[in-house]
Amino acid sequence: MGRKAGWTLIEVLVVIAIILVLAALIYAIGVFAVDRAHQARCITNLRQIGIAFSQYMEDYKRGDWETEVESYTGIEDPQERHRLVAHWGFPRTLDQLSGYLKDKRLLRCPVSRSQSDVSYGYTYPALLIRMPPYRTGQINTWEDPIWVLKQRKWDYPIVSDTNHNAWSGSSHDAKIHFLILRMDGRVDRKTVTLSDLPFWRMLL
Repeated sequence: MGRKAGWTLIEVLVVIAIILVLAALIYAIGVFAVDRAHQARCITNLRQIGIAFSQYMEDYKRGDWETEVESYTGIEDPQERHRLVAHWGFPRTLDQLSGYLKDKRLLRCPVSRSQSDVSYGYTYPALLIRMPPYRTGQINTWEDPIWVLKQRKWDYPIVSDTNHNAWSGSSHDAKIHFLILRMDGRVDRKTVTLSDLPFWRMLL
């Protein structure tokens, strides 16, 4: 008598396992492709924000950022720092750039879960240019934010996007992936860990 045709249990399980592996690979590739598309859109958004930023500063500045920061030595009073940053033409919030953008939705990442109209982070300079140093003996070092500001100037990370994150590692060493708009209009990617503190230095 001939052997009865059919699948054994082992063969069925192997086929199911292969199908599951292929499905997982296709899903991962699909998620990666979609996120890359969203990242590309965010990079375009950030470049448009950079142009709007430049136009805003040109309209509102009463002094030149690049020149005056060279002689800056620090201001202890927060209100005076805010006045100085406004004197250089920086907006207080990204919302103020709305009139310089063709669409206010450019201020929002397409994958952000925030309910706010603005989902990108703004490194407002008045929060950085405090009275140096942080601790005694750290003037003109990487621990002194004003010294860093003078060194980098137009490389300053003015806007950042952390919505495209894949966290890994422990809570202390978890990696954060940034899209960063620099003052010169350049957008680049940077990966840092939570241990790379202080925060302002992580983006430089």
